[in-house]
Amino acid sequence: MPDERPRAKLTVVNKIPAKPALPFIQELRLLDGKAVVATARWHAPLGEDGVVQILDLSVDPLHQRAGHGSAIMRAIYDQARTLFTSLEIKPRRVWISIEQKSQVIGRAFLSRHGFHHVSTIKNLLRKQDALIYLRAFD
Repeated sequence: MPDERPRAKLTVVNKIPAKPALPFIQELRLLDGKAVVATARWHAPLGEDGVVQILDLSVDPLHQRAGHGSAIMRAIYDQARTLFTSLEIKPRRVWISIEQKSQVIGRAFLSRHGFHHVSTIKNLLRKQDALIYLRAFD
């Protein structure tokens, strides 16, 4: 029996302009009909380092484990590559900070997507550390 659910559609809040400039911030939404099932925001800071920070990435709990997080993560990579290519900058790294205790599933998700834990910021958050995860573009 085929899946009757409509496929989620990616909505880009701000299109990458023909002549982009840094710093650049982008917001993405994944919609299933009119319902937002996942969101993400990423940032490319000023400079020629080719680094992207994922500011946040979340999937609605009712829509988790359906590939929405992976779809929005792929969109971040694709858009960042497009941005850096148009600026003639080599994309190098993408990083994200995540909560140590409350984001166990998020940590596993990042590992599946090629991220590695590279640093811990002790006691940054109340009763938990912040973990820094990093992934190379290539």
